[in-house]
Order: sequence, then C-alpha cells, then structure tokens
Amino acid sequence: MAAIRSVCSFFSPPLARIGPPPPPLSFGIAAIDDRLPTGGLQGNGLHELKPQTPRDAASTLSVALALAAGCPGASKPLLMVLAGRAANEHGLPYGPGLARLGIEPRRLILVIARRTADALWAIEEGLRSRSLGGVIASLEGIAMLPARRLVLAAAEGATPCVLLTGPSKGAISVAHTRWRIASVTSAAHPFDPAAPGPWRCALTLERCRQGPSDLTWAVEWNDASHTFDLAAAVSPAALAAAGAGRRTG
Repeated sequence: MAAIRSVCSFFSPPLARIGPPPPPLSFGIAAIDDRLPTGGLQGNGLHELKPQTPRDAASTLSVALALAAGCPGASKPLLMVLAGRAANEHGLPYGPGLARLGIEPRRLILVIARRTADALWAIEEGLRSRSLGGVIASLEGIAMLPARRLVLAAAEGATPCVLLTGPSKGAISVAHTRWRIASVTSAAHPFDPAAPGPWRCALTLERCRQGPSDLTWAVEWNDASHTFDLAAAVSPAALAAAGAGRRTG
C-alpha cells in the first residue's frame, strides 16, 4: 500500500466539477468507430475487455495498450495496475513491445498490488486525478459496487478506464462497452512466407450502452503506423471459430 501511495502522490488533486467528456478512444477504423455511440470508446467511461480463452490474454492486453497509446491525452502518463497473480501469470510490460504499440516506456506507471482492494484504490485515485491519459488494469473479477465507483471516478476525472477480466468471470454490467478478444492466425509476412505476418485478432462487441452488440471484426496491427486495420481475407469460418463459445451476460 505504501508503494502505491508513493506513486499516486505525483497525481494532481482531483477537480470537483465534471467538465465536458474527452474525445473517445478510437480504433481508427470507421467500420468499428461509426457503430459506437460516441464514435469510439467513450473517453470518460469504463470498458471491459475479456479474452475468449486464457491463451488470448496477451492479445487482450495488446488491444488495451494499443487503444491507450492513441488516447487524446497522448502526452500524459498511463497507469497500469496488475492485481493478484496477474503479474506472475502474464508477465510485466516489455519496453520494445510497448514501442511497437506506439507507447514510450517512460509514459507507463506500473502498480503491482497483492490485494484487490489495493488495486481498486490505485485505479480509482488515478482516474480521479485528471493527470493520466488512461488507466489499464488487470483484475480477475470485480463486484458491482466497486465497478460503479470506477464508473463515477472515470466520469469525474474525464479519464478512460480499460479493465481486463478473466474469461470465465462474470461480466461488468455497468461497463459502457464489453469486448471479447480472440487470437486469429496472421497472414504471411510480405517478405518472408515462412515468417509470421502482422498480429491479428477478432474483436467482438458483446455489449454497448445505447448501441449495437454481437458484432465481430477481424483486425490486424500495423507496426509502421501504430494503427489497426481491417484484416483482409479472413474467412467467415475463422471468425466464427474465434467467436465460438464466448460467454455473454
């Protein structure tokens, strides 16, 4: 707890009045952003990302970091909170990997909390501080009351919060959006057919406040432009397999 407080002591005091909402977090793909009520992920909202299976946890974290990299407050630091066994199971952020997603490693403030209560405190304080470009957190699950507190903190601090939760845990009903992430086989490398091509995944919008649901897109990451592109030549069968067995709620 002392370590968390030492990090959060650098945050500026929260402002009491809620101002206009910030611009949304954008995928940079009109086919996706235009289907969402705010033209992207609401910039002062709570968004849940769930891997389809434990093997998809890395892709889920990559999506969260890629969205945060392009957030409107790109010059502000990003807070990443890992709770419980998350750091042991998924590892810690890797500098060159962050750079490939367009994030300077020095922008990342990392908090590792042994207890869920400490992690929730760090997330809420970070959201209310208005000093961050965004908050990313990995929690195995979260109860209704603390989830509501995070929704209010994101709105008050005009800061987006992206929560990564376990594939089999209950969904956060108060989240503005909920996404299911599944890995998809990459295309061939343009210069070496034996090498893997751009990283791909399937994004399924399971729930959206005042918006559509059960929509799936296959996207791939462009290392040169640090943006998502729609993945061409992904068969309907592959998308169906990526979306099969997902849990909704």
